[in-house]
Amino acid sequence: MLVAMLALFLALVGPAPAITSVSHYPFWRSIDIIDGSLTGIDIKNHSLTPVDFRGSVRGPRGLRGPAGRTGSVGPQGPKGDAGAVGAQGAQGAKGDAGAQGATGPAGPVALTYVVSAGINNPNGTQTSGTVDCPAGTSVTGGGVINNSTSTGATVNSSAPRDGSDADTIRDDGWLAFVNNTSGADQLFFVYAICTTPTTVSAAAGPSGSGARSQ
Repeated sequence: MLVAMLALFLALVGPAPAITSVSHYPFWRSIDIIDGSLTGIDIKNHSLTPVDFRGSVRGPRGLRGPAGRTGSVGPQGPKGDAGAVGAQGAQGAKGDAGAQGATGPAGPVALTYVVSAGINNPNGTQTSGTVDCPAGTSVTGGGVINNSTSTGATVNSSAPRDGSDADTIRDDGWLAFVNNTSGADQLFFVYAICTTPTTVSAAAGPSGSGARSQ
């Protein structure tokens, strides 16, 4: 029964015509068009938009366009955190030797130690003592030798002294002052270290001024 009714319907309606060109059927819907049946002649000029070509096969890549203009410099960014300290580099090559310096003045070739005779230092007094360098030499140092073991026998001052020569430079010997409050008489010695210098000079001050050469 169902088959007979279906055959009767097809005989009354007839087969649907195939749509090959929309120009003859301007009011057809998209579902009425057979896929792949349209050609360029069936499409209205300027009626398609880029959206209609989405997913279509792309054509060959066009030529590269010219470079655009350089943009303006942007604002400076914030300062970054300090990086970690790098590893120590390898030691560099040894540099060339420098030029030889000028020869310096000759130093002392001999030192002479002179010591005074024993100097008596009575109890309750301050006593001075001196010793002079040999003629033609200058003092380079000196001091006091105190025979007392008491803390009451102390050196008040110790310094180079000027002798009877023409200048006022304290280079002729050694001078010392020793205090004695030990309760007994004491004995001390003054010594000087002397040499023959090339030049002797002194700044202005209590010790005098001047210069001389040997």
